[in-house]
Amino acid sequence: MEAVGEFVPDQADRPGSAMPARLRPLAAVPCAAGDPVDCSVAAALALLRACSESAAGNVARLNFVEASDFADDVEDLSRTVEYLQIIAAAGVDRTRREAAAVQKASAGWGSDTAAGTAGDWLTGWNQEPGESTSAAASTAVAASAVADDGYRNSAEFLQARLRIGASEAKRRLVLAAELLPRTGIAGRALPPARQELAAAVA
Repeated sequence: MEAVGEFVPDQADRPGSAMPARLRPLAAVPCAAGDPVDCSVAAALALLRACSESAAGNVARLNFVEASDFADDVEDLSRTVEYLQIIAAAGVDRTRREAAAVQKASAGWGSDTAAGTAGDWLTGWNQEPGESTSAAASTAVAASAVADDGYRNSAEFLQARLRIGASEAKRRLVLAAELLPRTGIAGRALPPARQELAAAVA
């Protein structure tokens, strides 16, 4: 995979950027408006897999200009996918850290979950006995499953789950920290650490 320096802004207006029609037999209608991004990615993946089955034969019939345009479009696609990989790595890292925090809080004496499991005695003035105890317990159990997944950090998890190298997993996490919007104190949104590069990559 190329270094992030190979990312370039969108070049949709360049001459001959359209993919030959023979390579686009399926309409790209991934999900209904408002559907989450994971649904769109899954639908796009299905379309690409279907297209790839006949891609070799179709490309073999292209002329030089069409083949060059196709190669350019595929390269743009790879850059988009690489950006999504960075976003996905950040999502995994965030959710694992949140799960670890929930697990740590649920193990403390002052937490509602711990209190609720010790005879339904609750510390909150505005909380009725038994209220939200089962929901909190379920959250703690789910968080424990994530936090105790057997991996020391997010990089190790990504390496095993995605079947990628350790250096690649770490690279994605580093880029995520540099190129994606951050969350500051009290949840305040902050711009990326490297705003110019982030704008070029997005």
